[in-house]
Amino acid sequence: MKKFIVLVVSVCILALSGSVFASGVEVGYAVPDTTNPFISWLSTSVKELAAADGIEVQIADAAGNASTQISQVENFIAMKVKVLILTPAGEMEALTAGSAGSAEIDFPVDAPGFVRAEIYRALIPGLPPLPVLVSNPIWVT
Repeated sequence: MKKFIVLVVSVCILALSGSVFASGVEVGYAVPDTTNPFISWLSTSVKELAAADGIEVQIADAAGNASTQISQVENFIAMKVKVLILTPAGEMEALTAGSAGSAEIDFPVDAPGFVRAEIYRALIPGLPPLPVLVSNPIWVT
């Protein structure tokens, strides 16, 4: 399962890597808590796989706090990252309600509890469409 998740994230990054990364702008990856061994492994693996293809991935660790993650997502948007990868640090409603300065960004998922990722485009006011890769919250103990 771990290899599958890394494969999905890596394929999505590589699928966007053509013209999106031509300017050298990095990927923002917001994770819930890197003290979780699985999240730590996943973050490291994604960063290493992307680096092998010349793509810089910046990791933001929310330390389990949804409010912190909202700020981190806003920072990535302000940095104008080309792709944002997000594994929520809590309830999706809390994250979407506070992101992008009260503009609602919806990250729908269709199978609660099932680890899955899809690419979504969120239109951020004042910025071009931003590819967003979102996975369900990962509850691994």
